[in-house]
Amino acid sequence: SLASTLMQFIAIGIGISPKHFRQVHDQLLKDDDESLFQLIYYPPTDDCILCDERYSAEKTETGMFVLVAQDAESGLQVLQCKKWVTVGYLPGAILLICGKLLKVWTEELCVPVPYRFAVPADINIRSRS
Repeated sequence: SLASTLMQFIAIGIGISPKHFRQVHDQLLKDDDESLFQLIYYPPTDDCILCDERYSAEKTETGMFVLVAQDAESGLQVLQCKKWVTVGYLPGAILLICGKLLKVWTEELCVPVPYRFAVPADINIRSRS
């Protein structure tokens, strides 16, 4: 599965056994699996956005990780040195944002970062689907 493969790559990337997360997630995709998988879509917005609605709520992932597929007008921002920084766009890339569980299971080698989504200021970009 994709989740299992990603967990192996994360383990290799931080220098631990590729089987490490398999032991933690031995029930992955079985009937009694309690893992959570969500698909979230942020649709285009209309031009009736108020100034205080320009950003989504700040979030820090609580699970293991979240995958983010961007379009060319990425609104993803991460909190870095107490400032919001827009994440650049790399065509075809899928970003992995680590969560609090990954921090625990990697003994803080992977640290979650607060993130949010900004609504583009350009009305033409906001209305694209």
